[in-house]
Amino acid sequence: MWQVSALGTEGSTYVYEVDAPDYASTSDVFEAACRQHGQERQLRGIQETLDIREGQYGVRLLYPQGHRAKLDAILASAGEAGLTLSAEDIEWEGTDAKIQGMDPDEWLTLM
Repeated sequence: MWQVSALGTEGSTYVYEVDAPDYASTSDVFEAACRQHGQERQLRGIQETLDIREGQYGVRLLYPQGHRAKLDAILASAGEAGLTLSAEDIEWEGTDAKIQGMDPDEWLTLM
């Protein structure tokens, strides 16, 4: 799961989560975000396009490389508990996941 933050050609900022392998290139991830933006433009009538120039967008992996299974398990546990959680809500300290500063199991228990 990747996050792409990109400026639009009229100054707005758009953020997309892209489901791609850990080893995906930033250009492949950005291209997927552009496709998502194209779909949003059609659905919501957005006129602005993404600025594809270097430095106008950022791409980052939302979990430590190689730990996708751990991320998926945390998201699944939250979903089973009826909670809404996204990859962006999880912070990582090395390879340890934290939600609002807590271990995921502790967080789920308190919720």
